[in-house]
Formats: sequence, C-alpha cells, structure tokens
Amino acid sequence: MSESVTRTDPRSTADLAEFVPAPLDGPGFRHRVLIVLRGEWPECPSCGVTFDDVQRLRVLNDRPVVCTTCGISSRPRAGTVLEGSTLTYGQFWIMYHLLAMGIQPEKIATLLSLSRGGVYEWRKRLQGVLI
Repeated sequence: MSESVTRTDPRSTADLAEFVPAPLDGPGFRHRVLIVLRGEWPECPSCGVTFDDVQRLRVLNDRPVVCTTCGISSRPRAGTVLEGSTLTYGQFWIMYHLLAMGIQPEKIATLLSLSRGGVYEWRKRLQGVLI
C-alpha cells in the first residue's frame, strides 16, 4: 500500500506563519550564523589576521574584540553583510532563505514585522549572494 503525500505550496502565507525568528535568536543559533558569515576562524576586518582562540570565542559569542596585531576594535558583524544592520540573526536567516525561495518581499515584511522598503533593500544587497 502506498500513501499519498500532500505537499503544500511553501509560498502560501499560511505556511509562512510557521517561520518565526524568536527561537532562532539564542546563543547557539547566533554562533552558527556567525560561523557562516565570518568563517570557523574569523579574521580581523581591518588587517586580515586570523583571530586567536580567545578572540574567536568573543566573536562567535557576539562580543566585541580587539585585534592584537593592529589594535582595532570591531564588532562580530563587522566585515559581513550584517554590518550596520539592526536585524536580529533570526530575522536575517529567515529573510535570506525566504528571498532565496522567491517569496515576495511584501509577505516577508509582514511575517517578520519589517518595512517593505527594508526587505527590498535587503533583496538588492543579497542579489549576488542568494542560494
């Protein structure tokens, strides 16, 4: 006997309601997003030197770090697509994947409580990076 599998269109608004950013803003999730954005061994955005173990942990725990080589202080988002952004890591992650799926910016803006103009700007910013 075979069972039929019913798949819903992931682009419907009802299905999108399952994507909520709040659970995605915990420390473990931020750590994973920062590894994706900065790499397993982050580098100083100013001089390019690979951070040591202590500096690496500060970056991956979303704490500012001072480069021991050039002395420049930087935030973990520095040198990434999130630099200067006020988006949470959860909002960014969900928006990135929904844009990659072709979901309309208006739906994403409603879902994540963002401005439509902001989502359109992010779509432009991520144009060459989307999956």
